[in-house]
Amino acid sequence: GPYGKGFPYRSFAGRDVLVVGSGVGLAPVRTIIVRLLQERERYGRIAIIASATRYEGLVYKQDLKDWSKISGVTVQYALAKPTDAVQAHVGYINDLLPELGMNGKDIFTSLETHMRCGVGKCGHCKVGAHYMCLDGPVFTYEEMLQLPEEF
Repeated sequence: GPYGKGFPYRSFAGRDVLVVGSGVGLAPVRTIIVRLLQERERYGRIAIIASATRYEGLVYKQDLKDWSKISGVTVQYALAKPTDAVQAHVGYINDLLPELGMNGKDIFTSLETHMRCGVGKCGHCKVGAHYMCLDGPVFTYEEMLQLPEEF
């Protein structure tokens, strides 16, 4: 990698941004967080929600602590199991998201899958009519709903 289509971070300029990463799923969204923070003045508030079953299951713990110290950046945690390590919502990230009421065109998700050739030839990453290495892995929520249910 990186292959395919990434996050359209330039279109977020002047807007508040929420980035959600669950467990090791924080890895694919770390790049967008780093980019947003490199150009911090271009964006409104930046909120990061790190989610996992246990605090120990989170990756980039030190980055999360460092990011929380940046003006205009909020880091929150959603953990299924309580911890004394950080203040966290006890439960799953899905508990918090429905209240946001966001437009499906404004929600971007990274649908990671195993990619081999990276150029759409081997078909290993094909989901429905899409090759994740070419057409993704970043899709809007509305685009994601058009993918086969099993994905």
